[in-house]
Amino acid sequence: MLSGSADGTIKLWSLHHKDTVETLRGHGARLSRLTVSWELSRAVSASSVGEVRIWDLQGLSCIGIVAAHDAAVTSLDALWNEERVVTGDADGVLKLWDLGQSTCLGTWKVSGKSVRCVQL
Repeated sequence: MLSGSADGTIKLWSLHHKDTVETLRGHGARLSRLTVSWELSRAVSASSVGEVRIWDLQGLSCIGIVAAHDAAVTSLDALWNEERVVTGDADGVLKLWDLGQSTCLGTWKVSGKSVRCVQL
């Protein structure tokens, strides 16, 4: 199990022992969203300052950083088999990302209000 915290850390938990196995550090702001692929040992996290990070859970390290949004990321989803992530922010902006290249594939302004849910 993974959890994201207000201190910007991600914790990897043991379900059996009910304690923290590892703490991943890197975000300098509160985490707002987190998604994981246990099959690929990858996670993507987003922060309240618009940053998105890609994590290698086997190596326990950050392998990509994107200054994704000008506002807090409020929604996040991944299509792992295609290495795609969609993010939505507090200003109503959606972005589609290529995880392998850490590049933006498209931007959509959907409203002046926060994007609360996204799904790929």
